Amino acid sequence: MEEVARVVEERRKERMKTLTRNLEVCDLLDIRNPQSAAEYAPQIYKHLHSEEQRHLYPADFLVGNQSEITEKMRAYLIDWLSELHLKFKLWPETLYVCVGLIDKYIMLQPDIKKKDLQCLGITALHVAGKYEEIYPPELKQILRVTDNAVSKEQVLQLEFDILQALDFNLTFPSIFRFMERYARIA
Repeated sequence: MEEVARVVEERRKERMKTLTRNLEVCDLLDIRNPQSAAEYAPQIYKHLHSEEQRHLYPADFLVGNQSEITEKMRAYLIDWLSELHLKFKLWPETLYVCVGLIDKYIMLQPDIKKKDLQCLGITALHVAGKYEEIYPPELKQILRVTDNAVSKEQVLQLEFDILQALDFNLTFPSIFRFMERYARIA
């Protein structure tokens, strides 16, 4: 048994050495690009990983926190927001921030009403667009897709509520940054 554990540990160390070598090669390829911050990449991703651990929330955050909203409703909302994301030609990170805002707000605010879910989605997309995009879509463009089911005042009030609930902390690592890194390494 000890022999098996030793072999497993040696293989793990060998994989880590290979990964470290790949990271260094990947970073060296980007060293001439000042925007890549290649010399800081290992520290940046180490920090993002630690932040990711800090921002995790329970897998069942909907079940224990919401009486009207179900996982299926959330899935429909995210699908719809994905379509809007494509329609407005937004950056990929904008969608990830939007979903993160929705999930964090749902986790922090108990008993969100089913009728307010579309407003939450639109508002999160609006906030994420302002946070990530150079030229975010205007609120009136976003509201047009709801066929006037949501008003500008509702979105602005919910935007204020979301920012207050999250203590204006919109920065959290998303899978997109890690996927970019792993694709570059591969």
